[in-house]
Amino acid sequence: MAFIVNETSGDGYTPLNPGDYLAHCIGVYYLGLQKNDLDPSKPAKGKLALEFEVSDEFMDNGKPHKLMSFFTMSLHKQSALRPFLEAWRGKPFDPASLATFDVSKLAGVPAKLIVSHRVKQSGGVRAVINMAIPVKPADKANLPPPITTPVLFDADSPDEFALAQLPEFLKAIIAKAEKPAPIPAEPVNAGIPFDDDLSF
Repeated sequence: MAFIVNETSGDGYTPLNPGDYLAHCIGVYYLGLQKNDLDPSKPAKGKLALEFEVSDEFMDNGKPHKLMSFFTMSLHKQSALRPFLEAWRGKPFDPASLATFDVSKLAGVPAKLIVSHRVKQSGGVRAVINMAIPVKPADKANLPPPITTPVLFDADSPDEFALAQLPEFLKAIIAKAEKPAPIPAEPVNAGIPFDDDLSF
């Protein structure tokens, strides 16, 4: 499973310390059909990025810390997305929700993130999300709303206003998507919303 922090430009960036953090999902980005960089001969697959704003944690420039996770757009039992969402929901998917889960409903939903450090090839460390789990009711009651307005982006039906709000490295990834983009294999279709009352 690859959980990659949103790279922040500029000198002096200090990653979050390892630990547990309350956060909100402030970005659900469908990046289109993407080739495997390590093996371009493989068929392109739909890719999804989820971005989180960490509550009450700020960088030196005063902006909130944000972390991002990348997934293949699939809820197959061997996918990375399915166990990530099941841990966040606090329960497994049933057959109906597996067929019709709407990832856009994740925007604005709170989570407790388990964060660790990973050594970068270029040296230093980055903060990465190991897991998202439900926020306890007592914590949720005192959780301030996110500073960043949640954004939805669909590379198959791009909205220019939403695209303009994305980090430059994500725009570069989206620009590489295969076009025209057919429906991804095993898509996460619109339908049953993310149940914010499950254990959040």
